[in-house]
Amino acid sequence: MQQTARAFLASGGMSNEPAHFRVMDKLASAGLFRKGLVLVGSHAFVALGNALGVSWGSHIRTTDMDLARSQTIALAVPDDTGETLQALEEAKKVDASFFLVPELNPREPSSTIMSRRSKVKLDFLTVKKGRDTTGTKYFSDIGIAATPLKYMDYLLAGPTFKGLIVGNYAIPITLPDPARFAIHKLIIAQERVRDRDVKAIKDIEQANAVLQALVELGRDADIEEALECSRTWSGAMKNIKTSLGMRRGLSEDIQQRLKQFTGRTKRP
Repeated sequence: MQQTARAFLASGGMSNEPAHFRVMDKLASAGLFRKGLVLVGSHAFVALGNALGVSWGSHIRTTDMDLARSQTIALAVPDDTGETLQALEEAKKVDASFFLVPELNPREPSSTIMSRRSKVKLDFLTVKKGRDTTGTKYFSDIGIAATPLKYMDYLLAGPTFKGLIVGNYAIPITLPDPARFAIHKLIIAQERVRDRDVKAIKDIEQANAVLQALVELGRDADIEEALECSRTWSGAMKNIKTSLGMRRGLSEDIQQRLKQFTGRTKRP
């Protein structure tokens, strides 16, 4: 039976936990999203459901919150107040047990803060430039570093928009383009080194849900455009095709649509 977006994880459920919501509310109020950061990962998946008018379920099973931005965004999009903020200090105003998680290389600045009490973790991410193998990149205007990740530039190069995280009320945040979010999930599913099966299947399931929602909304052109743009990134299309060949995660309908799109000749 075809798995539709509205049926996705209906039994398991997905929503924003209160502890996650309080921290994001504090950071948003402090101006984090005016600094050019974009919510990515599973919390973005939930918020994209809100934006697309789709309910994925009632619970999100992750303690991680992922925030990303380009290394040059601070220069390209200056903050309207000109002020800096300290991500750790703002998080501590909600939960004093937040601390900087040390990197594997202790000489690199931390890109993660975590609560000892709730175990909520915020990971700050950025784009990886070429074959750069250096460590985390420090952003003085938010008081924390970010970890460069392969293919993050593909996700952030697309259009972003203002979405909502819903808890006791709604707070505005910045989200990636839904189609790029889904295609990015298919790409990074094949970059997993540890926990490949569990995390790769989760990536593909989330991609399937967003893609199915876009199809139901008549936004096939968005999907095709996101796929076309991925051809610019070395290895991306290979990863997408590998994800399409996996037996779990994608509905037959989505598999066939993507295979049709990826099989087309590249536009001039």
